[in-house]
Amino acid sequence: MASPDNLDPARIRATNNGEGIQYLKDGDGDQNVAGGTGTLIKIGGHLIIVGGQPGSGMPPMSHLEQWLREPKNWTQGSPGRGSPDQPGANASGNETTTTTFGYADMIDWLKRQPDQTPLDPRKHHVKLLGQVTEGTGQWVLQTDQFLSWKDASSPSRLLCMHGNLGSGKTMLVSLIVDRLEKEVEGRDDAACVYFYFQDGEKRYVPPARVWTTLLSQLLARESGELAPDIKAKFSSLLQRSTELSSAEFAALFEAQASRFKTVYMVIDALDTCPDVPGERTQQRMHNALKGLPENVRLLFTSRDERICQSIGAYQTLRIQPQKQDVKAYVRKRIEEDDHLRGILRGTTDKNNVIGQVTNLALDNGMFLLALLHMDDLSKRGTLGSIKDAMQKLPDGARAVFDAAAEKIAERAKRGSFEGRLSKHVLTWVIHAKEELNLEQIRDSFAVQESMGKPFREHRPAEKLLLSSCNGLAVMDPDKGTLNLVHESVRACLEERGITPTNADAQMAKSCLLYLLADNGGREGEPAFFMYAAKYWPAHLGCKGEQPDPETEVLALRFLSDSAKLAEAFGAMAGTESGLFKQMTGLHAAAHFGLSSLADRLLKSHPHIDVNARCAGGQTALHWAVRYGRRELLELLLRRSADPSISDDVGDTPLHKALGGPTPDSTPLHLATMRSAGDGLGVVEALVKGKAPLYAKNRRGVSPLLSAIRYGPTNMALVMIQGQDDVKAVVDSNLTSLQLVFYHGWDVVHELGGGGRAAVGGPEGWAQVKNAVRNHCRLLTDALLSRGVDLNRPWREGGWTPLAYAAMHGEMAKLRQLLGREPDPANVSQRDGGGKSALWWAVTYNQHKAAQLLVDHGADVNETYNDGTTPLIEAVKLNNEKCVWVLLSAGAQPGTRAGDGWSALVHAVDKKYNKLAWLLLTFGTSATGPSRNTGGSEHMSKALELAIDRDDLPTAWLLSEHGASVDAVDSKGMT
Repeated sequence: MASPDNLDPARIRATNNGEGIQYLKDGDGDQNVAGGTGTLIKIGGHLIIVGGQPGSGMPPMSHLEQWLREPKNWTQGSPGRGSPDQPGANASGNETTTTTFGYADMIDWLKRQPDQTPLDPRKHHVKLLGQVTEGTGQWVLQTDQFLSWKDASSPSRLLCMHGNLGSGKTMLVSLIVDRLEKEVEGRDDAACVYFYFQDGEKRYVPPARVWTTLLSQLLARESGELAPDIKAKFSSLLQRSTELSSAEFAALFEAQASRFKTVYMVIDALDTCPDVPGERTQQRMHNALKGLPENVRLLFTSRDERICQSIGAYQTLRIQPQKQDVKAYVRKRIEEDDHLRGILRGTTDKNNVIGQVTNLALDNGMFLLALLHMDDLSKRGTLGSIKDAMQKLPDGARAVFDAAAEKIAERAKRGSFEGRLSKHVLTWVIHAKEELNLEQIRDSFAVQESMGKPFREHRPAEKLLLSSCNGLAVMDPDKGTLNLVHESVRACLEERGITPTNADAQMAKSCLLYLLADNGGREGEPAFFMYAAKYWPAHLGCKGEQPDPETEVLALRFLSDSAKLAEAFGAMAGTESGLFKQMTGLHAAAHFGLSSLADRLLKSHPHIDVNARCAGGQTALHWAVRYGRRELLELLLRRSADPSISDDVGDTPLHKALGGPTPDSTPLHLATMRSAGDGLGVVEALVKGKAPLYAKNRRGVSPLLSAIRYGPTNMALVMIQGQDDVKAVVDSNLTSLQLVFYHGWDVVHELGGGGRAAVGGPEGWAQVKNAVRNHCRLLTDALLSRGVDLNRPWREGGWTPLAYAAMHGEMAKLRQLLGREPDPANVSQRDGGGKSALWWAVTYNQHKAAQLLVDHGADVNETYNDGTTPLIEAVKLNNEKCVWVLLSAGAQPGTRAGDGWSALVHAVDKKYNKLAWLLLTFGTSATGPSRNTGGSEHMSKALELAIDRDDLPTAWLLSEHGASVDAVDSKGMT
């Protein structure tokens, strides 16, 4: 094989312009990397150098295990830093930086998890805290239960705060969180994390996302080191096709929590954690919370006291409105409302209102009742009407809601404008997929009223929207969006038929009518346009129902109108519609997952171009892959979609299938949004559809090459099984099998190329090694089962997979290669340098590999170009175990190399006394001549060297085995 020292000088003096591996040696000049000699790797603008030159003629993997054990050996410099005295400036500089990852990298990794991105509870917490009337709620911080729970030395680490609907639990939680955050501020041994569950479908949060949110808060503390379990999960390079479960995220939270002495966890409204049918979501969440480690102190609120027992929280605190708090709130409402303050000028009138509203709230145990009554009184125009209302105030929240709903139902029956408006506003508030503001609801009502005609003239006045709801909907003062005053209002409206059973179908139709309307530009109405463009499919297919014929016709009209589609997607992407100018309804169907509509679109428009490109040169097939739409992907392939078309960066759909989820900030036309579980099915469909495995993108990487290098393993297996010829060259004159064996270097590239896959500490390195080993073993099994040629040499050097495995002592791989039937690896095959697999095993002291090779027929007495034998090589390197293996297998100890030296002479020369004794024990002659003349009258060379080196014990040993001290050399000297 070719040695790095013999390479063309033009290749040695690296220009740093190309990717890949370049060899450096002394005298090669500045290379803009960290100091030293060895192997230079360039990845994406960063240069990495690994100390020590690789063994002659072999891929530079000989020290990989050492590097894996010693992360400090990795050094990274930045190209073009300037002078040698700057850190990492060039090969003569001394300062280096170690590739690591930290808390920011971990949080970024969490943000990339599909459907599990951490929420930001801080915003909601600050909003709640701002709604607390000054001076109220402080009593909860002085209760014995809270103080005992907060005391880290107390065994009572679970506290359940329970109370009726509207008793004020959430506001008290905001005060508790505020107090805890202030107390742990500046401490490294304590942390406070919290989560607010909220009622309503629009606020549904899957359990995994709850745990990522809590975990991200711990990580944001940046206290101490990252937990080993998190490092290991973060560095599992080949498991990208496996989506983490909520249990796994909970385990990661526990691991990081263990780095603190005390973690205060506060969960509000745990009873509203949605229970997904068939998944026992609530019970799994309860079990996870119950099993938290001892240093995590959990406080949670619930309306249902039984949850306290379910989790094992035997310390409880019943929450009831406090008289001083309610009075302070009512007084503040009067003082801050100019209208009420003017009417209730008299002290007696004001005190009567404060007293009566307070008593009603206390009698019902509902702070919420005070809010509802004050909302109602604030709408009264005179003191008399306030006094009348005071005589009829309902004594419960449900009674308040029922009374308001009855009035709306009566108006709706009459078919009045106000009745229609009330129904519409409440229907959209309840069934919209995200919270809507006044302008959006005005537009949606106008579209419904206009029935497809120009709708601008049908917009209702803003002030009518809230007033028509009779207090059942309120506006968020910060966001300007509308919500029910309480989630229990939904039942009151449904019981009276105010919200229709086919609400989603009506809303889908309104969205499509809006999108199809010709209104001469939408600059003045972007809000509802954005909602309609984003959510019409969600309403169309809600609850699995098929759309009615009229709505389906509207959907097909929209999907067949390229201009309207480009306008809608431009709005969703926040960019010019020109980017999506060439998109088709098939692109949109891929985005939204509308397989059935895509099928009907293809049938109704047989001339539609299934290979049309838009936004970065991507076809609908690219989009189907990015969103994980296997059913649609298979439909497109059946309709002659071409899987070999590349986009503007050279990626085919199969390239896209290997990409992981992208950050939320990724532009819409580039984002990969499929869940990890969809990826394998997509690859299977593409391979079955004859997607090209070897097509290279602009980075020079093919899908098969990428999968073999970086995984995921299951996708690489699918591609290997899909190869028409497993003997075909995949990259750089390497077959699939050779790439699998060369895989370790690609891990090095990944670890050194920017930090995303870097690992910290030996635990992470161990995980990487295990992942690489498992990945390679599975791929090797697959290739062996397909009859791959095991003896095909690599490049001009001629090394084989067997030699590689022997060199690194990869016993599992050796057994695979030697045990394949039929056609096992040729144990006697030599490389371009005349070296066999046995030579590589002996040279790198892989005695177990040498034994296995010998067991499979390797010749222990083979000779190499310089006349040496495996035994001589083993002795020269002082590889005692290899010497024993070779001698035990029948190696001839007296064989001399071309220089006339035998194994014994080398042992004596190096003072390897144990080896000398071993060789003599196995019958090596101690009387061999000092010159290779064949004579016997001359002194033994071994004895001559022993005496010359004053090694008297070895000289005595040799004499005991027949070497004569009286023999003379060629000059006649003893």
